[in-house]
Amino acid sequence: MFDRRNSERSKSAWRARGTSVFLLMVAFWFAACGEDGPVEPRNQAPQVSLAMPNLNVVIGTADTIDVSEYFADPDGDSLSFYAGSSDAAVATARVSGNRLTVHGVAQGRATIYVTATDPDGLVVSQEFEVTVRNADWVVLVSLFEAMNGRGWYRKDNWLTDEPIDVWQGVEVDATGRVAGLRLVKNNLKGTIPPILGELPGLRVLVLSGNKLSGPIPSALFGLKRLNYLDLRGNELEGSIAGRIRLLSALTHLDLSSNHLTGPIPDALGNLTSLTWLQLRDNDLTGPIPDALGNLTSLTSLALQDNDLAGAIPAELGDLTSLYSLDLRNNQLTGSIPAELSDLTSLYRLDLRNNQLTGSIPAELGDMTGLGNLHLSHNRLTGSIPVGLGGLPSLILLNLISNRLTGPLPAELGYSPNLSTLRLEQNELTGSIPPELGLLPVTQALATTT
Repeated sequence: MFDRRNSERSKSAWRARGTSVFLLMVAFWFAACGEDGPVEPRNQAPQVSLAMPNLNVVIGTADTIDVSEYFADPDGDSLSFYAGSSDAAVATARVSGNRLTVHGVAQGRATIYVTATDPDGLVVSQEFEVTVRNADWVVLVSLFEAMNGRGWYRKDNWLTDEPIDVWQGVEVDATGRVAGLRLVKNNLKGTIPPILGELPGLRVLVLSGNKLSGPIPSALFGLKRLNYLDLRGNELEGSIAGRIRLLSALTHLDLSSNHLTGPIPDALGNLTSLTWLQLRDNDLTGPIPDALGNLTSLTSLALQDNDLAGAIPAELGDLTSLYSLDLRNNQLTGSIPAELSDLTSLYRLDLRNNQLTGSIPAELGDMTGLGNLHLSHNRLTGSIPVGLGGLPSLILLNLISNRLTGPLPAELGYSPNLSTLRLEQNELTGSIPPELGLLPVTQALATTT
């Protein structure tokens, strides 16, 4: 039988329990919200999302970075940024909005600090290194890339963070600017990049014994401090530009053993500081410029193994500092200028394998410092000058294959150091003077009839 009283008691119990749960939930809600309502979630500090990379900056230039890519706020708040440098004398840092600008001031390294701040003042920071380099670093990197740098035999420290003064073949001055490049026999290929003309402090450039091709870039002629230029033993082509006269500080010029064509420019005569001029073993044509007589500081002039034609300029007799004059293996014509006897410092005179005519100037017998005289394989006529006998420094006298006539001068026997005497293939007559038996000759060939 249904008990109505038990049913009512059960319903009352359930209502009581439900009321208790509700009151408990309300209590928790008020405890959490307080009298003013719900409490907002706790603010979280900004975070680093990516590490900022180190930078390389050139003096006088700047690099910019969007710093918002390297920081994040978990709450989605907008961030403000600040940056500073550990050494403002090397690099400065400034932020505008999200853009960080790092400006290179002087060569060196500095640490850049970047701080991100949220609206509640919570912060996070990170730092990175900036290396400030001079503009020459950019030129060297371009040179490396343009001339087969990966294939160089020796490339110690190139393209590393090491100072450029320890890069293979690089020399710097007291200010850290590139003063010399010596990359001899190092498998350089390609053309010489014009950007080399952007090394204003360059004094020495030696790229000899490589596989460089193309013309000599005119940009090199703007290097006003350059005093030593050696490009021999490459595959350079084209002519020697007249603008080479702009290299007024040049003392050493060697363009030998290339494929250069065209004439020797008169403009070389403007380089009055030259002591060394080597243009041998090319395909140069035309005459030897009279203007070379202006180079009174020259000690060595080598123009052999070309296709030069015309007469030997008498003006070469003005090169009173000359020690060696080599004009062999050309197409030179005319007579040997007597003015060459004014070269009192000359030790070596080599005119062989040309088409010279006329007689051997008697004035050559006044050249007391002459040690080697090569006149073979020309068309010289007349007699051997008596004055050649007794030259105190003469070691070698080579007169092979000319049209010389007359007797052998007995005076040749009075040359105290003559060890090589070559006279064959001429038209000499008479007997061999007994005085020649006094010579310390190791090789003597004379043909007489």
